[in-house]
Amino acid sequence: MLEVTGLYGGYPGKIVLRDVYLTARAGEITALMGPNGCGKSTLLKTICGILPVKAGRVTLGNTDLTALPRRELSQRAAYLAQSRETPELTVERLVLHGRFPYLGYPRRYRREDLEAARRAMGEMGVLGLAATPLGQLSGGQRQNAYIAMVLAQDTDLVLLDEPTTYLDVSCQLQFLRLARRLADSGKHVLLAIHDLSHALKVADSAALMRDGALVLQGTPEEVFASGVLEDVFNVRVMRVETPGGWYYFAVELEA
Repeated sequence: MLEVTGLYGGYPGKIVLRDVYLTARAGEITALMGPNGCGKSTLLKTICGILPVKAGRVTLGNTDLTALPRRELSQRAAYLAQSRETPELTVERLVLHGRFPYLGYPRRYRREDLEAARRAMGEMGVLGLAATPLGQLSGGQRQNAYIAMVLAQDTDLVLLDEPTTYLDVSCQLQFLRLARRLADSGKHVLLAIHDLSHALKVADSAALMRDGALVLQGTPEEVFASGVLEDVFNVRVMRVETPGGWYYFAVELEA
């Protein structure tokens, strides 16, 4: 289990996270929700070591992630940022970057690295684009290539920051199915996501943030029933029952 305990973090001269307690279990999807600027991205970056821990702990099982060297941490946690530049790489070369934590010196890809990259590209539907430069892809295709890179890294903990950005509706739903398969394979999947309907639909556990603090964590049913969503987002959250389960949606509060 991933456990974030009393976490403080942020940027030089600015504390963003304040006394955050969070859990994420293997085999589950934990959806991190909250308004813009609430600290979701900062929390993911702090968990994976991109930003320093000012106070508190981040543990995965019996391992203190904050004490691991960067290479070992990258073998335990994979992170996909919300926004990225487009490097001058082909899809295959990008996806192979996910294998860097496992390479010795000199950095030469092994057969297992190439096979892992091909599996990941096939999973994300970009295997046929392996030789294509990223700059020639659509936004959705690039996003799928980056997700393939994360899959190739093959870590126990997968951290995804707004992973459905640039994806059309069909691809968003495909990604949610992929996230479920990742969790079902035994991984800890923690994703920051704005779309409340997607978050509450796919999550096993929903964590709600505001102003750098965790307001509430529970099942989607518990978070919905609490009424805190309305307070945090200043909207009315409703739901209807469908053959595939509850569908959640938000409407403006009446003046």
